[in-house]
Amino acid sequence: MRGSKGQIFTLDAFFAVGVFALALSLLGSSFGELSGRVQAYWFGYSLERMVNDAADALLYSCGTPTDWTESPDPRIPGLAENWENLTSKCVVDLWRLGKLKENLRAGNWSSSPIRGSLLRMFGGERFWIRVGMRRATFVGGTYQESEQVLWSFWPGWQLGQSQPPELESANRVVTIRRPILLRTGRVLWETYVEFEEAGIVENQFSFYLSQFENDAFDFYIRVVSDSDPDYRDNVSLGINSAPPTDNVADRENGYIYYLWMGASAAFPNPSAAGHWVECGGVENDGWLARPFRPGQQNQLRIKVSGDANTWAFIQLVALPACSSPSLALEDPEVLRFGFLEVLVWR
Repeated sequence: MRGSKGQIFTLDAFFAVGVFALALSLLGSSFGELSGRVQAYWFGYSLERMVNDAADALLYSCGTPTDWTESPDPRIPGLAENWENLTSKCVVDLWRLGKLKENLRAGNWSSSPIRGSLLRMFGGERFWIRVGMRRATFVGGTYQESEQVLWSFWPGWQLGQSQPPELESANRVVTIRRPILLRTGRVLWETYVEFEEAGIVENQFSFYLSQFENDAFDFYIRVVSDSDPDYRDNVSLGINSAPPTDNVADRENGYIYYLWMGASAAFPNPSAAGHWVECGGVENDGWLARPFRPGQQNQLRIKVSGDANTWAFIQLVALPACSSPSLALEDPEVLRFGFLEVLVWR
């Protein structure tokens, strides 16, 4: 036996090598699939974590610095209201939201001072921010919930676009939603008129409007008259002219709107035809003798007529641009339930 040679490549060894090679290939395929799943899970988790952090930064702080809307070097564009250095978490400030929207508008985005901060927060330009209001109405014996989107914007957004064009080709989309409180508008000017005897009271006020405010908001004249139905029709309003004499304006729940245009009355969001339009407000009304001009002093002359022992509460209200004009019928300073939604895709 000392001089004999071993035979390793026998038939059994050949089959053993084949089985081993097959097992190794299957193990490699399974490992590759497992590795791919782990990577996909980790990518999805990282993307979701980033969106959560970005939503928290927007909603739970008023920004860094707190006056980031006026700062040349803003680092975090927080949206929370700030009153006397107290941050109201989850209460969205419409002015901060409007400033953020204007920074992302096409033509502003490439040179925006907060561009770098937003790119770091979202890991690129593929993000979409939506803010809306939630309502519950009692219909047929039950409460039905509905939602209305007031703000919708992304890097390079333009009027007429409903969503980012790149979203349709996305491989993965992560959506994070947060409950919020928001005011649907802001009162810029107000006055109270009480009629001890029948007559006309005139008020004139001046204000400045920036280009950002003109682009981000629509402005309406809101009139609340005596809540008694017997007196509701006895208060009328004229803008830069005398009050109209005929009762043809739109009114609901005691709110009466008159916009004087030549010889006829119109709706609170007027056009030449006197009807609702998608984006409007008195700043877009070409019939006004003194139209709103950004960067200049704007003046409105309000004349109110009423019967004896009636009253009128008049406000100039800013609403989110292109939102429903029906919001002008509501008290803009009341907090309402809403949502902030952030979408990021890759």
